[in-house]
Amino acid sequence: MEEVAAINALPEFAEDGVDVDIDPELAHDGGIGAGEGTTVTIVAARWGKFMYQNRTDIPAEMRLFVSLKREGYDNPREESLKYGEFSRYNASKDGMFVKLRPSAIKKNKDGSDYVPRPYKYNQGVMFLQSLKDAGLSVTKLNSDGLKSIIGLTVHVRRRKVAGQSETGRPALIVDYIDGVTAPAGTTVSAGTTAPAANTQTPAAPKGQTVNTPSVFAPAQPAAASVAPSEVDGLAIDALIEIIGQGNGKISRSQVAAGLIRIVRWKTHKNRGEILALLRDDSFINRDGQIWKVSGNELSL
Repeated sequence: MEEVAAINALPEFAEDGVDVDIDPELAHDGGIGAGEGTTVTIVAARWGKFMYQNRTDIPAEMRLFVSLKREGYDNPREESLKYGEFSRYNASKDGMFVKLRPSAIKKNKDGSDYVPRPYKYNQGVMFLQSLKDAGLSVTKLNSDGLKSIIGLTVHVRRRKVAGQSETGRPALIVDYIDGVTAPAGTTVSAGTTAPAANTQTPAAPKGQTVNTPSVFAPAQPAAASVAPSEVDGLAIDALIEIIGQGNGKISRSQVAAGLIRIVRWKTHKNRGEILALLRDDSFINRDGQIWKVSGNELSL
């Protein structure tokens, strides 16, 4: 309170100081994932121990550290995302895999093993869930570890997801992975529709402990769908409008971001199905399309 009072008591008018360049282009955008989101490349990722500085009353955490680089910026930004308790989890020596400590496995009354799972609304779990929703293979994630996400170009936003508590802070969520088609029925941006649950447990490499797909959030009820031909028409209309919003030219990597800038499509009940088509190469390169395709660029 003293700090607030001190700020409020500062002089209203300045006799000295540096003149501010009020060019709006010099204002910051709130950082990676703010507003409508940011397209970044995952240049590094690792599992590791996190401890709060000067806080001996808070136990260490197992976190997912991801380094995200924006085009035009020299230095990547590292995000520190909680996955679970350090008392239960630790990292492999190369930092690519997270392991469950043997001491964390308890016995149920019937003699079976009780294997703890991380809280699905932890920031690291929600980030992984959004990658899965965007089309990342859980089997590949389990077999290759974090190497499977390094190098991916993704569009990220900070937002609350369905089911989070009112006090939960917005999570860093992947809207889409450049060049990867999301599973059918997935509405990544809205956080309301997830793909069907994966019922197969991927095999773990020898000597390696992995988490099964049950770690991730369960599938949600599917959104109301329309006939394929109608979705096709909606996707055509959407893409034409998106390209038009970009002054007649747009990169394919920016199509999904362009969609959520248009209120009509951002709030459309079939947005997930439309997005799936807009990421589909066969749809983009279809015969007789109105738009022109030149490499990774679309134009009218």
